Amino acid sequence: MNKDNLVSFEATLILRWATGWGCRRIKKTLDELGFSIPLSRIRHYLYDNNAPKAISPLIKSIFYHDAYKLALKLKEENPDWGCKKIRKEIKKKLGIWISANTIYFWVSGRSKPNITPLKVCPELGYVIGALMSDCTWSSDVKLRVKDEDFAKEFAHALKEVTGKEYKVKGENEYYKVRLHGSSLRYMIESGLWKVIASLYSKEFLQGLYDGDGGVGVGVRTRIMFRFQVVVKLTNSNIELLTFVKKMLLEKFGIQCSLRLQHKRGEKYVIRGQEYMLKNCWTLTIEKQRDIIKFYELIGFRIQRKQRYLRDAIEIMREYKSNKERVKAWKERYIKKNSR
Repeated sequence: MNKDNLVSFEATLILRWATGWGCRRIKKTLDELGFSIPLSRIRHYLYDNNAPKAISPLIKSIFYHDAYKLALKLKEENPDWGCKKIRKEIKKKLGIWISANTIYFWVSGRSKPNITPLKVCPELGYVIGALMSDCTWSSDVKLRVKDEDFAKEFAHALKEVTGKEYKVKGENEYYKVRLHGSSLRYMIESGLWKVIASLYSKEFLQGLYDGDGGVGVGVRTRIMFRFQVVVKLTNSNIELLTFVKKMLLEKFGIQCSLRLQHKRGEKYVIRGQEYMLKNCWTLTIEKQRDIIKFYELIGFRIQRKQRYLRDAIEIMREYKSNKERVKAWKERYIKKNSR
C-alpha cells in the first residue's frame, strides 16, 4: 500500500472510531478535507475486514493498547486459539491488521506495546492546534511560550490525550512542555491534522489561536476619534490559514480576510533581535458581529488574550460613539513600551 492510500485508510478509521458514521458520511467528509478515496474502498476497509498490513506510528498509538488487552482477553477465554485466529478477531473488532508474530509475543508475555497511547477526543484538537502554531518538533515535540496558562493548558490536554502527566518547566521568561511524540508528528506531516480539526473544530482553533493568534485594539484621537478591534491569526502556512478561513465561515458563520503580512527576505526586529522572514500571512476578523461570534463560540484559553477581547467587546456594546469607546478603553489600558 502506498503512502496516500495508508493515510486515507487512517483518516477513514479515525472518523469511524470517533463518530460511528456510515460510509457515505465518511466519504463526504473526506472529500471536503481533500482526501481522495472511492466509496467502494471505504466499504472495503470497514465492512470487508480488509485492513492494510502497513502500520504507522499513529495506528499503533490509537489502537495497539486496546488490541493488546483484547488479545490477552481472547487468549484467556479461548486457550486453544492460535495467533492467526486472535488476529482475525482483532481485525473484526478494531479494524486494524497486526502481525501474528506481534500477537505471539503479547500473549506469551514477552512484550507489550511501548508506544505512548493516543486518545481521539476533543483535547486532541487543542493539542493539534497548538502543534500547528507555537510548537517545534524534530526528535521530540516542544512547546516554549511566555504564557504559563498556555503551557498548563497544553500539558492538561496532553494528559487527556495520552493519560500521562507532563511537567511545565520555567526557563528564564519562558514556560516549556516537552514530550516524545512520533504519532503527533506523523499526524501533522501526513495531513491527518485536518481530520482532527474537522472533528473538534472549537478546540483546534483554541490551540491555534492561543499560539499564533491575538487581539488588536487600535485607538486614534488625532483629527478624529477611532476605536477598532480585530482578531488576528498569523502563520507562514498558507494551506493552514486557507483551511481555517473556510472552517470559520462554514462551521461558525465568521467572515475573515486573508492577507500577505511579510514577504520572504524581509528583515524584522523582535525584542531587539533581527530576523530574516519567510512568507507570512494574517487572517483577520474585523466586523463587530464576527468578533463577538469568535468570543462567544471559540475564544482563547490564554486568559490575558480572552480578557483583552472581553473588555473590547464590552466597550463596543456599551458605547455607541468612537469618542466614548476611546475614553472608556483608556480608562482600562495604557500603552507602555509599544504594548
